[in-house]
Amino acid sequence: LSAAVYEEGAHAILGEGAINSKKKLEEGSYADSQVIWGITMESPAEGPPTCRLPPKRVQKARNLLAQPDFDSGNKRLALEPLQQLHGTMQSAAVCVPALRNELRAMDLFLGPPGPEGWVRPSNTRGLEGAWQELWDCFELCRLLASRPEVWESQVAVGMAGLLTIPERLGLPGEASKVVFATSDATPELHGGIDWTNGVCVRRNVVEDLRRIEHLTGEDAEDEWISVAELLGMVVLAGLCGALWCDKIVCYAGDNRTGDAWLRPRKARGKFARHLLRILQYLEMKHKFVTCGMDVRTYHNVSSEFITRPTSEEFAQMVNDFGMRVLEGDKIWYELNSRGHLDRVCLILGRNQEESQRALQLRE
Repeated sequence: LSAAVYEEGAHAILGEGAINSKKKLEEGSYADSQVIWGITMESPAEGPPTCRLPPKRVQKARNLLAQPDFDSGNKRLALEPLQQLHGTMQSAAVCVPALRNELRAMDLFLGPPGPEGWVRPSNTRGLEGAWQELWDCFELCRLLASRPEVWESQVAVGMAGLLTIPERLGLPGEASKVVFATSDATPELHGGIDWTNGVCVRRNVVEDLRRIEHLTGEDAEDEWISVAELLGMVVLAGLCGALWCDKIVCYAGDNRTGDAWLRPRKARGKFARHLLRILQYLEMKHKFVTCGMDVRTYHNVSSEFITRPTSEEFAQMVNDFGMRVLEGDKIWYELNSRGHLDRVCLILGRNQEESQRALQLRE
């Protein structure tokens, strides 16, 4: 009815040629599911509206990624295939919002190629690091495209997920999906608190930082307090991912450096970038989104109960707050004792066989 009224008004104002009948016929009639700008938009009468990447587009990405050009260690990569992959994965990022930050690794290589015709990073600082992040991005994309049977659920997002967080909170019912989380760190301890679900985690700072230093080859001494507070949030996300499915996680912290990393998902140091990528993979798996909020220290007193008191005082405060302490040793060890692809497989819930299948795509 609304379409008929629109067409009648267009004809009345603009004349009989206002509607292109031929193009209208090509596009088809109104339906619950339509492909719009390369994305399948579904608005069923019952159930939430959803956006999915059509299987043909995922298959195109899979075919591209099977080329040896995208193998780890290869620096003889022409600009055209990289542009093709980037365009395809940009479409996928509409349905997998956490993928947008990964595509920044490709953005660095989309400038003019070098004298020999191969792509090169536009920022010459951290040259080897830029290549490594590009290869890691390729492996992640290969893994996402490796199983056609899970494309429908993996490369999909609710339509509310297409909006910015302020826009999304304006929709009915979205405010009820907000989760409030905080973290804190001292030279001895770090931890995080999910106030909405009443759970917390407390861990040894030195042990966890040393484990990541071994992986990244970088010392965190210069920014250790910022890294430790971000670490508390990432550990909490690893333990609470299932609780945060389809939620908006509002993380309040009093460390401005950590907040400056979290909001744009950018950091210069390998250490912070490693933590941000783990958080992005967790968002990808559980389809939650994290937004950072800066809080002045004197307003962040409650979160300090996770790190400041003794073990006995901590146990008493947990009881007073009615919280539950989560054990994070096992998952944190697994996340930081594996290679990049195995780590991504673990976070995304993929087993060793699926990891091998992703590696075989290039053969």
